[in-house]
Amino acid sequence: MTRHKLRVVRRPKCQGWYIRPTEIGKSKWVFLSNQKTEAERLSLDYEHQRMLKRVEGVNLQADIAIVVEKYLKEKFSTTLTTETSQQRYECVIRRFQDFVKKYPVTNVSEITREIVSDYLTVRNETVVGKTWNMDRAVVYNFFKYCMNNNWVILNPVAKIPPKRVELAYVEHLSSEEAEKLLLYLKNKPTKLPYYEIITTLLYTGMRVNEALHLTKNDILLDKNLIVIQKKLVKGRLWAPKTKKTRYVPIPAVLRPIIEKQLKIGGELLFCNTNNNFVKDRQILQKMYIACRKSKLKRVHTHSLRHTFCSVSSEKGIPEPFIQAVLGHATSAMTARYRHLRPEFLGDIFKDFNYGHDKK
Repeated sequence: MTRHKLRVVRRPKCQGWYIRPTEIGKSKWVFLSNQKTEAERLSLDYEHQRMLKRVEGVNLQADIAIVVEKYLKEKFSTTLTTETSQQRYECVIRRFQDFVKKYPVTNVSEITREIVSDYLTVRNETVVGKTWNMDRAVVYNFFKYCMNNNWVILNPVAKIPPKRVELAYVEHLSSEEAEKLLLYLKNKPTKLPYYEIITTLLYTGMRVNEALHLTKNDILLDKNLIVIQKKLVKGRLWAPKTKKTRYVPIPAVLRPIIEKQLKIGGELLFCNTNNNFVKDRQILQKMYIACRKSKLKRVHTHSLRHTFCSVSSEKGIPEPFIQAVLGHATSAMTARYRHLRPEFLGDIFKDFNYGHDKK
């Protein structure tokens, strides 16, 4: 919740400048100074002290170190569930925290836009645009968390725009290549459900993290749907990247695999031999091996999401439906995932001409 700045005003029939804050539902007049400039400075100090009182926790002040720990704890228990993402996120926050120590500030509300700008300027000298944008996004989300807890009034990152960077081309598979990959995996059975997971990723377009956190309760077999939602998994709260619930259809070819996994004991749809999570790194390594053995180009697990989008488009599935399944907020995001093969474009425009169509 964004709080409005206290206005310095004249009190009726009184000399000097006042503010009129609301405390516990009641407003009161507070004299500051006979000089307006001095009163405005004091009003900022007053608001700063009010923020200190609103902070919860062991430290009665919104101490930067305390707030950082609270923030990371919440992120790790909700959206950042993989070890890699946690390490990457924490690295940015710790780096920013160390940078702020150079300034005479101890409270998050004292961190100004200038301090954040200095940090991002220093980072700009050592990293490329995409990494810089990530640093900016992490710090922005940190202050958004502080705003939600009423520890700061404004987000100091809000008016620092992200950089425009050219998106890298993502390798993906054609329909024939995807079939070849799945055939190899099916003929090489393993103790871990690699074939089942990768098939699910290719036929649903889910993120790897979403598939690995699927529980049997997420499968609506009577409706041929998988629900991706916020939930408790293995005693921990998990939420999808977008924080929104969405439904993913189960194609007929995928249904036997889902039915088979439902018969296996445990809470998770896909699990290791100890009924625990399969690690995303294991899936990635298996993908690399399968691509090499199948003589396919090396693709990442996230490439399967791009493959789903591209092949769906080539098969004529309308873009709004693909967007809904992938969980993209805008069609522009879906367009970034769609890579039409040159051969497909050639077939589409094969009969294009400026004459009359033959009947």
